[in-house]
This record gives sequence, C-alpha cells and structure tokens, in this order.
Amino acid sequence: MRDISWEILEKYQVRKTRKQKTAFINFLKDKIPELKVEKSKIIKSRNIIVGDVEKAEVVLGAHYDTCAKLPF
Repeated sequence: MRDISWEILEKYQVRKTRKQKTAFINFLKDKIPELKVEKSKIIKSRNIIVGDVEKAEVVLGAHYDTCAKLPF
C-alpha cells in the first residue's frame, strides 16, 4: 500500500463532521496541487475536483465522507 493510503487510513479514515472533511480536503490539497473544491449554492456540500470535467473522457465520482454509525 502506498504511503498516502496509510496516512489516509491513520489520520482521515473517519470523515463525518465538517471539521474532519475540511482536514481531509486540506490534506488532499497538499498532495494534489491542481485539486479544486466546488461549493454547492443550495446545500452545504463540497465537491472535490481534479482535472477538467468538461474535457474528460472518464469522470469518476465517490463520496468522501464515511457512512453513518449504525446502532447495531
């Protein structure tokens, strides 16, 4: 596993709160200088974008937060 993967698992595995998500975004900005953060105008969400979506042959999407904690 690459060093960046280990660092994510050790420091940023849980990303539920806005503070945790912001810390993860800042970590990624340090690793990927061309990263952009797009803020939604309707809800308080942010999208992490690398590259030009308009010119891309392939666009990958994923959630960067973690799943809800279940009671069982």
